[in-house]
Amino acid sequence: MSDAQVYFFDTNVLLDWLYKEISSYGVLLEKFVNSLRRDQCAVHGITLTEVERIINDAYNVTAHIIHEEILLKVAWDSLNVKERVRVINEIEKEFERKYEEIRKRHYSGTIPRSTVRLLLAKMFFKSLEDRLIEMRGEDVRMHFPLTRRPDDIRYYVRNIKVLIAEKCTIIYDIRRTIINNDITEKKKELISQAIRRYILKSKQKGYKKSPSRYDDLIFTDLYLLVDRGVYSKIIFVTNDVDFKGMYESTIEYLDEILSRGAQVGDDTISYAKEAREILAKRLSIKSVREVLAEYRNE
Repeated sequence: MSDAQVYFFDTNVLLDWLYKEISSYGVLLEKFVNSLRRDQCAVHGITLTEVERIINDAYNVTAHIIHEEILLKVAWDSLNVKERVRVINEIEKEFERKYEEIRKRHYSGTIPRSTVRLLLAKMFFKSLEDRLIEMRGEDVRMHFPLTRRPDDIRYYVRNIKVLIAEKCTIIYDIRRTIINNDITEKKKELISQAIRRYILKSKQKGYKKSPSRYDDLIFTDLYLLVDRGVYSKIIFVTNDVDFKGMYESTIEYLDEILSRGAQVGDDTISYAKEAREILAKRLSIKSVREVLAEYRNE
């Protein structure tokens, strides 16, 4: 078992760290991550996949905007540098509107409405402006294909993964590497029941957002990592309120089981007691602002 307290970072926090320009606390978050040893910083493999998907989504919409605004609406090859700059500036001024139009028209079923995707798309477009001005129309068409991922985004995503892996431990295939026993499976089932109840209650209350299957898997895997002694304590840093909701709902569910006593049987009471103790003492869900406030006060 690692005696160190380890911080797991959720998708939104990783993006705030990678792109510190998109959040008000990005610079401080970068300092905090840099203050951690690699064995104190961890990322779930699912989270890394989500980061890659968000980056690809943002780039895909940016490429589509470039196609429609540069290749379809103007005779790009006939424009001089000054005229090209004017076209680029017009796109930039109307970028948010154009982004949402493209997303709805071409990607409404695959790319959700998302502030972080929009911000990343704006950053990508800004970084491409000088290159676009120098490119011929056919070069633009070849460089930003809509039917496959261009080489530069594949290299870019690969470099992002390398950067994350240099700073943090990436945890893949948790359920294959952890050896479970019957007792662990019983406790895991209690956790799963609590999460299902939380999701059902959220839907009954009319909440539009509820935990995804990935959120469920990440939360349960974090529990397994401390239950099986891989880490002595985990702090999961996230701005997604669903994780705190799942955590609180699970504690509440386990308390209800404990209060029923003999009605549920001695074994279930024992499993619930152990699971609750692990959650209360060894797994925490904190917002990035909470973690950074603690970091400032150290």
